[in-house]
Amino acid sequence: MTLIRMGSSIKIGKTLRNFCTTSSSSFARKIGLDTPDDITAGQQMIMTFRERVENRRNEAKRSVIVQVQSEKSAADLYNYCSEYGTIESMHHYCLNEQSHFILVEFKAVSAMEILLNQCCHLNESHIIPTRTPFLWFRSKSPRRKQARTGESDVPILKHQYGTAIPTDKDIKNLLQGAKSLSEQINVLYSATHLNDVGERLRFLTARQIEIALCGPFPNVKALPFGSSVNGFGRMGCDLDIVLQLDTDDSHEKWEDCRLVFQAKTSSPNGRASSQRLMETVGDMCQLFLPGVTGVKRILQARVPIVKFQQDLTGIECDLSASNAFAVQMSELLYILGSHDVRVRPLVFAIRAWARYVGLTNPVPGRWITNFSLVLMVLYFLQQRSPPILPALDKLSMSSPALNLNHLDARPARSPIVGSAHEGISAEQDNRVETVGILFTEFLAFYSSFDFNNLAINLLTSANTIKPEHSPLYIVNPLEPNLNVSKNVGSEEVAKLRIELRNSAWLLESADVTSTSDKSVPWGLLTFFRENHHISKEQKSFAPPVSKRRRVSINKLFLEETR
Repeated sequence: MTLIRMGSSIKIGKTLRNFCTTSSSSFARKIGLDTPDDITAGQQMIMTFRERVENRRNEAKRSVIVQVQSEKSAADLYNYCSEYGTIESMHHYCLNEQSHFILVEFKAVSAMEILLNQCCHLNESHIIPTRTPFLWFRSKSPRRKQARTGESDVPILKHQYGTAIPTDKDIKNLLQGAKSLSEQINVLYSATHLNDVGERLRFLTARQIEIALCGPFPNVKALPFGSSVNGFGRMGCDLDIVLQLDTDDSHEKWEDCRLVFQAKTSSPNGRASSQRLMETVGDMCQLFLPGVTGVKRILQARVPIVKFQQDLTGIECDLSASNAFAVQMSELLYILGSHDVRVRPLVFAIRAWARYVGLTNPVPGRWITNFSLVLMVLYFLQQRSPPILPALDKLSMSSPALNLNHLDARPARSPIVGSAHEGISAEQDNRVETVGILFTEFLAFYSSFDFNNLAINLLTSANTIKPEHSPLYIVNPLEPNLNVSKNVGSEEVAKLRIELRNSAWLLESADVTSTSDKSVPWGLLTFFRENHHISKEQKSFAPPVSKRRRVSINKLFLEETR
């Protein structure tokens, strides 16, 4: 099995070349899977979390989304928009067979502003004439001068069908064409992670909120957080946005400033102020912003939010204004995910496994969440020998660039695979395991983990006793007094233990490399079967010594699950 190393020529893109002769190659081309050149370029440009976010925000400020008749309108739209300035890139996506959109990014903000100044409204007496970067491209007027034509050196469309989400059938075909478990995991990640177009659309959706509020709040920021920006987002994931009404950091000028803005006094009850703000913002989104539908105000939650659907980008959004640790947690996960090239593919594989064996559910409840699974994977990578990720307390002390008090850090890279720990020798470097081996080790690690007494704590590498009785205790890295898995019930932890042990045995007894018989599931396909969703009582654990000896897993581990 091939070692995965940062900076080597062995990358996900190379793996995908193997699928040119498979039945799934057309889908791979359709969704625009990363090429080796794209991945290499991305790895050479290592950004801090805040640099990445600011870069995406600047892209959104230079971009517009235009609804068109079809992707064939790209050439005409390119020629038309080029009259107002240089176009940096164009990206096509569609929400259904009839709704086609092209995201146009200009090289300069001024060019986009010139274009918006030339836009118009139709039937102004029947609409609310808002000005946003969401447009539609109507047919050419006979009175308009013919736009210039001719070939351009700039590709008309950088992406086509940029938001296509692979179906389970597509993913299975891609996985079947891989050669090893590690390749399957890398292919799964490449095919399902949030791509460039998905990120752009999320920042443009947030930009629409900023534009609507920039009159009374010129320094407002609508910052995406969570899976949309932390590197663990899947195609089609929801967008979480936090509002920061005043982001002017130049407070040192206050002492010498004699002119002070007149302002209304806010309520002494911070929660009441947040609720009123979100109620007002919800009304504004519902009444004035094009594409915003299904607005729901959830004001009695611990963090008041406004939920809505942006129909022009196809994204479900949660908007809040008082989520203090949201962006910091996103930054922390981004740093840890960038620390080693295997982290994010492993997380995607574990989440997919959990989904297919029925451990997670998109509806909130007493089951394990994807966020908890991410922290479990990161903790496992800290605990294995040699560690792939350092404990956060050691990271803070030994690496000032990555301490918890100042997260704005450039992800450190080393010859190992992006690791930044100290004390890892060249000899240990030669023993770096593939992501496939890490997947099997994850199952084995938590199969024997003492959930009854120990907490999962990324802050320290030492065993941590649970501070309270809770079936699953995962310490919040930014708020150590909180348990991020407090919602998980004891029956779900018991189910987790059963699935871990059953899956570890299934993977051990099944093939982990490609077989000539395409009907035989292997590797990840061992779990991705429709008939795998059977009741817990029907599942059994078969020791490899004898296939005839089948012992009920409930009976085998009865004492441990009580």
